[in-house]
Amino acid sequence: MLIIRSRAHKYRQPRVLLVSPQPFYEDRGTPIAVSYVARALGELGCEVDLLAFPVGEHVELPGVRIHRSTKLLGIDSVPVGFSSRKAVLDVGLFQRFSQMLDSRVYDAVHAVEEAAYMAKVLCGSRGVPFVFDMASAIPEELKRHAVLGRQPLQWLLRVAEQRVLKGAAHVICSMGLASRVAKLSPLTACSEWRYPVFDQLSSGDV
Repeated sequence: MLIIRSRAHKYRQPRVLLVSPQPFYEDRGTPIAVSYVARALGELGCEVDLLAFPVGEHVELPGVRIHRSTKLLGIDSVPVGFSSRKAVLDVGLFQRFSQMLDSRVYDAVHAVEEAAYMAKVLCGSRGVPFVFDMASAIPEELKRHAVLGRQPLQWLLRVAEQRVLKGAAHVICSMGLASRVAKLSPLTACSEWRYPVFDQLSSGDV
């Protein structure tokens, strides 16, 4: 079990705020991955607060308390990828994120996708390190968007991405993104998800 010395100088379990700008729980990509991360942190002995959108099924995860941001404009579903509904719910998530950082002492924040951009704004002034869980490069994902795919907005998105990477204590990224992280922020520690089946395929062992 992990034990750390808290700011109150009393030994306790590490306390992690896991922020996921997605429905939770839904049986699809990122929410599934987030459930595994939350479960693993709990099994390692951490106190985990999971903050997600006000959308999704209730699930019980050992050692994990699920919190939800405010429901805005009656939104009760969120499609995969960028959407106006997701942007609206991100506003509520940012507000709840800030409130939670002010109401409890956290040893670290694990921020998924665009939540890392929020963490860059909110965590620095509070002295809380954050991990960037980088499933994709947001500027690349938005290149085909009618508005956000245009210059100079693409340039602004790339600048913002670089600042977030430089502000992160650690980056955990999907396969193929480690080189992007190294190029934009060579001093930032980075771990790339590896899947044994793909390693075997690339080495010709299967």
